[in-house]
Amino acid sequence: MENNKMADQSDSLKRHQNLPPRWAEFLIERMLNGIDCQTIVGDLREEYAETIRPRFGNVRAMVWYVRQVLSFVPHCALNLSMSSMLLVMVSLFTGGCGGWLAFMEQRLHHSGYSVRIGVDLFTALASSVSMVAVVLRLSRIRHYLSITALGLIAFALRAIIRDIHSNHFEGFVLIIALALMLQAALMLVSANKDKDKFEGKLSS
Repeated sequence: MENNKMADQSDSLKRHQNLPPRWAEFLIERMLNGIDCQTIVGDLREEYAETIRPRFGNVRAMVWYVRQVLSFVPHCALNLSMSSMLLVMVSLFTGGCGGWLAFMEQRLHHSGYSVRIGVDLFTALASSVSMVAVVLRLSRIRHYLSITALGLIAFALRAIIRDIHSNHFEGFVLIIALALMLQAALMLVSANKDKDKFEGKLSS
C-alpha cells in the first residue's frame, strides 16, 4: 500500500516536471485570450512533454517554449486598440529615457543625484508595468494604472515648471515631461476601458 502511494507520488512528480513553466503558459493565455487558447496551450504542452523535453533536456526545452511564447507577440500586438498601441510605444520611450537618465545620474554624481535616480527608476518601472498590463490585459491592476497616471502627471507638470524657470532651459526635459503626460492620459483611458468592461460583466 505504502509502495503504491510512493509510486503514485513519483509519477505525479514526473508529470509535473514534464510540464512547461506555468508563467509561460499564462503569458500565452493572456496574449491569445480567445476560443482557441486552451487548444493551443494544450498542444504545446503535449509537444513539450512528449517530444521536446525528452529529446533536448530542460534548458533547450525552456528556450524552445520561450520562442513559442514570443511567436504570439505579433498576434497580440495586432489585436491591440489604437490607444493601447500608442500607450505601448510611448511607454517604451519614457521607460528608455528613465533608464538612460538614471544611468547618467549614476555616472555624473551631481548634487542630489540619488533622489533623481529614484525618480528616473520609478518612471522606468511605471512605464514597464503599464506596457505589461496593456499587452497582457491585466484588468485587475487598473487601479494601479489610475493612481500611477496621476502621479506621472504631477511629476511631469513639476518638471515642466522647473525647466521653464531654470536658468538653463533643457529641451529634452520638456519632451520627456510631455511624453509622460501623454502616457498618463493613455493609462487613464486604458483603466477606464477595463472598468467599463468589468462593470458590464457584473450587470450582464
